[in-house]
Amino acid sequence: MWSLFLMLVSTKLISTFEPPHQPLSGTSASSDKDASNLLFVITSNGMNWTQKQLVRALEGWASSFVVPVLTGRLQTMAGMAFYGVAGLGLHNFTVGASELVPEVGNALHLRMSGISGTARADWLLIHKLMSDKGSFELSVSDAALSTTLVVRRQTGGHPALELQHCSAMIGHVGLRFFGDGSWLYNLLKRFISAFIDNKLEKEVCHALQGYMSNDLQRVMQFLPLSTPIPNTSIVFDYALVAEPRVVARTFQFPLKGSFPSLDPGSVQPTHTHNWTQSLPPELNRMMYVAVSESFMNSAARAFYQAGLMKWTMDWDALPQSLTSTLKHTLPKAHNSPLSFQLSFDTPPIFSASESGLSSVLNGTMSVLNRESDLLFSLHLHCQIKDGPQGVLLHSVMNYSMQYLNAPLIIPVIGHVHLMRPTVTSGDGFVLVGLDLEEEEL
Repeated sequence: MWSLFLMLVSTKLISTFEPPHQPLSGTSASSDKDASNLLFVITSNGMNWTQKQLVRALEGWASSFVVPVLTGRLQTMAGMAFYGVAGLGLHNFTVGASELVPEVGNALHLRMSGISGTARADWLLIHKLMSDKGSFELSVSDAALSTTLVVRRQTGGHPALELQHCSAMIGHVGLRFFGDGSWLYNLLKRFISAFIDNKLEKEVCHALQGYMSNDLQRVMQFLPLSTPIPNTSIVFDYALVAEPRVVARTFQFPLKGSFPSLDPGSVQPTHTHNWTQSLPPELNRMMYVAVSESFMNSAARAFYQAGLMKWTMDWDALPQSLTSTLKHTLPKAHNSPLSFQLSFDTPPIFSASESGLSSVLNGTMSVLNRESDLLFSLHLHCQIKDGPQGVLLHSVMNYSMQYLNAPLIIPVIGHVHLMRPTVTSGDGFVLVGLDLEEEEL
């Protein structure tokens, strides 16, 4: 979830920026390589959505893009001329086509073509016979940019972005000069256009490198690595525990998935999932979250200790066949509004396999009247086994999703909602599929 500029592999890749291929400062391949209870996966559909969002972000960034003062010299028939360009800013910047492709390792290759826009700036020309100044309008079309981004893990678990390659092609440049001597400079614009063409191609990649190293990297560095679950005392830790990686055209992020808000006296499960097993070959949603058994059991323990595994249900919400039977069999139930309570005496214990999700439950089901008199109580101690897409899986997912109804904040893109969840089970994990939808302003 992250930003850029853009593209092309064509005959005119004049400018190439390639910093040394070395890890970022503070980047580490964590010794906790396998200590991951969550796996976040971006699919090709997610890549397409992300690429569109990045282009939109880039177009917004380009609207405030200003090239520093450019100076140069030009040999003309009348001798050497020195000139400068100041305040060159972009307007009406659009990208015709783009593509975001995962590469081997942990890299993303972003290509953009059909870039167009206009720019305005002031110019100054100094010649041994005269000097003059004015303004000009520059139009660019058929420009392209190609860049490779590497996503890394910094010490502590923050994501980091490294720009490893950038090449720019400006395409067609049109110039129109304004000023007292503009008639002369319009005659020379073919030469000046070549100068600006070459300069701009270099400046685009340098500006993009500065944006990545400063603005965007600062955002990544200060991303929170944990968050409180709304309306609870639970804190969820989702720091990266290893380098992200490209697997079968998906981008995978191994996350910690722990709950440091557990009571000090409690012991969290020490087993963490090894994600080396393959996920299902058909991943059609934009993103998936693979949740290990250890994560589910840690979450159940945290929610239990926070007092959130007690439910009181309105009688009208229960099946009519059940309420009718209970009203006719329970004393003091005939003419009194009733409530149904379910609570766990110990945290549920979950296990997952390809055949489905199962859970060991230990709790109490109670029926009370309006005066809170206990009419009926049943102690539950059982194991529920569910199919690969059964009720238990969806109940766990729906209960979890109610705490994720607030939009995610993705750097550069903004507020994003998780939509249309699906859930299946695998060997030792549950796989939740989601689509992303940007929040409309």
